[in-house]
Amino acid sequence: MRRGEILPAKVTRNGYSLDDSKNGRPRIIPIHPRIAVLARRVRFTIPV
Repeated sequence: MRRGEILPAKVTRNGYSLDDSKNGRPRIIPIHPRIAVLARRVRFTIPV
């Protein structure tokens, strides 16, 4: 995933859910269920 995709992505049971991808269609990136639990607890930020 690109940095611009990770920050607005929502974590679901099935993976990262993107409402709008580069081609304009919704996209789900599958991740392991245990990783999904951790990802819901951590917020990604990028210092400027």
